[in-house]
Amino acid sequence: MMKKLLVYLLTFLPGAVCYAQTDMRADTTAFEIDTLNLDGFFYMRDLKEVKPTPYAAIRPNDIGSVRRIWRDIDVTREKNSYFISDESNLMSIIMEGLKSKKVTAFSAGKSRLNPTGDGFTEPIVFSKAFDSFTDSVEVPLFDDNGNETGREMRKNEFDPNSVTKFRLKEDWVYDKARGLYEPRIVGLAPLVKVKTTAGEVLSEQPAFWLNFGQLRYLLSSKKVIGQFQRLYSFDDVFVMRKFESEIVRENRPDGKYIVQYSKNPQFEAKRIEDSLKADKQKIYDYSDLRNHISEGKQNSKKVTVK
Repeated sequence: MMKKLLVYLLTFLPGAVCYAQTDMRADTTAFEIDTLNLDGFFYMRDLKEVKPTPYAAIRPNDIGSVRRIWRDIDVTREKNSYFISDESNLMSIIMEGLKSKKVTAFSAGKSRLNPTGDGFTEPIVFSKAFDSFTDSVEVPLFDDNGNETGREMRKNEFDPNSVTKFRLKEDWVYDKARGLYEPRIVGLAPLVKVKTTAGEVLSEQPAFWLNFGQLRYLLSSKKVIGQFQRLYSFDDVFVMRKFESEIVRENRPDGKYIVQYSKNPQFEAKRIEDSLKADKQKIYDYSDLRNHISEGKQNSKKVTVK
């Protein structure tokens, strides 16, 4: 019986293998077009329907402290280069969101309703939001016969790559319930260069502010191209802090930026950054000690009675 089975397998198995190989070659025509067009060995999933992961809720009574910080992201730095990638430009994404009204721009000018200049109280329309980015040039006007009839000022087309810095407004919050000290980004602003008539850059100021809570819904659907070995959305890189930045201000009674009161802005920025790390470490050490004491009390109650 075994010999008959062996003969049967030797006779028909090669044909079966050849048949399977023939089918595999023929089945290549059945591959989906999307699969054939993949340029790589993995599938880059679509993020269009992705929504941002909510921050953990913090009850008001659990807030131990809040420290407000402003910091600038310079996209010309190597680690931040993905912000100005040709395939995933952050400023282009913001423009798209403003045009489609998925996000709202708020005035960066100080006023009665917006005394700090970075509140979310005075929404502005798309055209006004980009007024500060575009230079005006004088162009001649001609009639149908080609004769010059006058001149007028026209704005140049906005170039997203002209934005090289973004400002973040964030709160460092101590959550007593979870024993965590973590940053929560509140707002984001593209910075515009303030120049003299000779073209010299005097400073960089926010063109407008965006509410980060609203902006996250747009950013979570946009892929970051390059730089990372795994798929990240723009929301991911902000929440996971995958960027380099420099502190430009902390909350003070006089509301001044570091450059307005310090003779050594870089040293002062580092001092503030180090103090945030120190505060974070103190909170973690305190949380560990509290957990250790709590575990000790629980273990002391476990008494075996013989």
